[in-house]
Amino acid sequence: IAIIFRSSLWLRYSIFLRDTKLILLQTYAVSMQLFFVVALIFYRTKRRKLIRLMTGIAAAMSLLFLYIDNLNDEDGKEFTGRIASGAQIAGSLVCPYLIYKAVTSKCIDFVPLAPVVFTWVMELHAIVYSIGIDDFYMLLANVIFFCMDGSLLSMFFVYPTEKKKKNLKSPIPTVM
Repeated sequence: IAIIFRSSLWLRYSIFLRDTKLILLQTYAVSMQLFFVVALIFYRTKRRKLIRLMTGIAAAMSLLFLYIDNLNDEDGKEFTGRIASGAQIAGSLVCPYLIYKAVTSKCIDFVPLAPVVFTWVMELHAIVYSIGIDDFYMLLANVIFFCMDGSLLSMFFVYPTEKKKKNLKSPIPTVM
């Protein structure tokens, strides 16, 4: 749910930048994430808590965007860039938690490899794009996320993806 918040901030930031590619990308991201949340609400058995959470987030986002809209263009762009970058950096802090979990369990079986690799490659693309358009906020957020995700990706080379099963001998003798 927090990812909708981040993507919405990046969408607003890309509108300030007047970058059509970013606007399309972030519009797609927000749309897909909203679809996921609607499906989650529809299929979830305990909807009330999720609906309350979504209502609170929507209210906070509305107030934040109302504040941003009352700023002039340059201040709104800078404020939104800082908040979006900070939100993405905060979101990347899940990686150290997952690394900690991998180190303590000596296994990385709880994280699928494909999304980690995909995110790492996408962050690399975002870094290159950020350099290309000379945008500090996007560059900062994406470099940090790239490093965090790269650290998580390195766990796949250090720890096995499946826990070893102990070879327990059966107390019942078998005849061959």
